Amino acid sequence: MEIDADGILLTFMNLLTAELQIEEIFSFDEVRYLLPILIKMIQTGELTFKCDFDFKFKDAFDFIKTEIGEKSVELLMPENADNGDKQEITNIIFALLFILYKNQKAKFDHLCEKLDENNSAGILQLIKQLDNFDCLSPIPFTSILNNFSSSNNLFSNFQIFSSQNLKEKEEISKYKIKSAEFEAKYKKIEAINFKLNEQLGNAQNEFIDLENKYENLKQADNEKQGSIELLNIQLREITDELETSRYNNSQLQRELKSLNERHSRAFQKSANDLKSKEDEVRLLYIRLDALVKQITEKDSSENKLKFLEQQIANQQGTIGELRIGLEQALDRANIAETELIKYKRLHNNNISNREDNTNSQNDSDTSISLHDDLNSCKLTENHSNLNDSLDQISSQNDDFAKLKTRLELIQYEKRELEKE
Repeated sequence: MEIDADGILLTFMNLLTAELQIEEIFSFDEVRYLLPILIKMIQTGELTFKCDFDFKFKDAFDFIKTEIGEKSVELLMPENADNGDKQEITNIIFALLFILYKNQKAKFDHLCEKLDENNSAGILQLIKQLDNFDCLSPIPFTSILNNFSSSNNLFSNFQIFSSQNLKEKEEISKYKIKSAEFEAKYKKIEAINFKLNEQLGNAQNEFIDLENKYENLKQADNEKQGSIELLNIQLREITDELETSRYNNSQLQRELKSLNERHSRAFQKSANDLKSKEDEVRLLYIRLDALVKQITEKDSSENKLKFLEQQIANQQGTIGELRIGLEQALDRANIAETELIKYKRLHNNNISNREDNTNSQNDSDTSISLHDDLNSCKLTENHSNLNDSLDQISSQNDDFAKLKTRLELIQYEKRELEKE
């Protein structure tokens, strides 16, 4: 591959445009706009953008003369460069890169690392040729660049031939290495083949065992198949039961929903009734408060009411005593009536016995007559006691009726007072 000095220098300048992320240049006519940037980098060591449309190659020549000496730049002609002479433009760029190498070597090396191998080696070779000149003699920039291009072509041709010869030797050595590797692999394959044959015999024996096991498993599988059929039947039955249960569950859920609705309605009705009762209770409390207020405001009515209540209590005590006496009289009357009935029954029995014994002796008649007289006296006395008890009861009933009438009148007056 031919490497041109102009191409190397132009590639290096485009490296600056790439670093600054500006538009790439394609000819030396456009390189004048990059000279202020290159000179600033030589001065500061920093690559920053600088725009100066009035900058000329004459200005760059003055900077070069200051850096490497007036004698060294005698062969440079900046006027021709400003007029578009490509060779003079290349010479000025070459001189500026040499100054960058001397003043900012670390920055120069950093930029060269970003070039490809050929361009990096080429620009270093050019710079080192300038390094052989001192500042007391003119530097032949044009001759160095032209000689580099021609010598580089011869070197590249020789390099191509050498590289081809080297490739052939490398291929031969690779073939030898591969042959040795293949022999080693063949021996390994033979050893592996022997092991595989042993494994094949073992595998055949295992295969026979597996066939026997397969037959046993097949027989067991047939037995399990019958069990599976039975399980499928049971599964269908369980599925049917499950469907029935689901249907029953849905019915129960509907009934539960209906019951919940009825319960909700009943609860709402109860709540409404409770609210109505509470309203009634509040109204009753209001009326009770009003009644208590009325009773509280009427002190005279209360005193009279207390007096009437005292009279009622006294009358009730009297009535209680009369009731007790009446109950005692009734008890005596009941006892007398019972005895009267008993004596009447006894008297009737005596009469019947007398008729049956008409032919008895006189002593016997006399005793019966006496007995009858005694019974007659007792009956008369009991009748008298009974009549007295009845009269007493009648009198007590009259008194009780009067007291009851009076009590009713007192209660009526009490109600009238409460209404007021």
